[in-house]
Amino acid sequence: MAGDRAEQNYYGRQLQRELRRLRVEAGLTLGEAGLRAHVDLKKLSRIELFQMPSYHELALLLDVYGVACAETRQYLDLWELAKQPSWWRRYTKLDNDYLRMEDRAVAKTEFQLGFLPTLLQTAAYAHKSLATAVTNRAARNDLVALRMHQKERLFSVERPLRLRALVHEPTLHQGVDEEQLAHLAECSQLPNVTFQIVPQCRGMHLGQRGSAILLTFDDGKEPDTVFTETHFGLAEAQAPGHVSTIKQVLDHVARHALSPIDSAAMLHQMLVGHR
Repeated sequence: MAGDRAEQNYYGRQLQRELRRLRVEAGLTLGEAGLRAHVDLKKLSRIELFQMPSYHELALLLDVYGVACAETRQYLDLWELAKQPSWWRRYTKLDNDYLRMEDRAVAKTEFQLGFLPTLLQTAAYAHKSLATAVTNRAARNDLVALRMHQKERLFSVERPLRLRALVHEPTLHQGVDEEQLAHLAECSQLPNVTFQIVPQCRGMHLGQRGSAILLTFDDGKEPDTVFTETHFGLAEAQAPGHVSTIKQVLDHVARHALSPIDSAAMLHQMLVGHR
């Protein structure tokens, strides 16, 4: 797996941060650390950015950084966890930075233009939303199965994801059937879900510039991460300025949204209209 950025997971990111921290605390530059550990400078730079070290390279670096034998286990355990294939590999072979981050997040705030939030979709709606972008039926079936696995976090007892879903009202009138409405109503009642509809009647808002997602973590060393969507996919950012901007956008959209109680009432009215 060395050199394969596509396999990097949340634990790999933790290990990278720890290796950078240990080197800095040891007072070594990349060049000095590389010379002492007999690791090429460019490779050591990659190890601190995205490439997993081999077991022996990690052991050498820990020794060079002065980590006591009794303390090396925690870093070797991170290395073992980082090697484990991600669960979504059974559904897709594509690299997916977003899934790696969402899988370890404790909270998510999302506003989407055009579609319902992924974690609130039924399988039927997911199929319809993917139909034009993914024409291969087998690949589409795999992606739908992946989405159904993703949403299990909402119902998890051990590790529930807190979701704040800001739903653009027009999406509720595009490809949404009674089953999907009923599922939204069910999810909106979960204790870890805050469901709010952003109605058209309240005028224009910053969310109309594009979809946005904010992920937060219980790891104090993992900064909040934002994703914005374009025609080329999701763009990831952890820079404080970018994160602050997206937080302001999401807060602005939330102020335009109905309360969770009023949003549930609107869903109920729509369900009655479908019957």
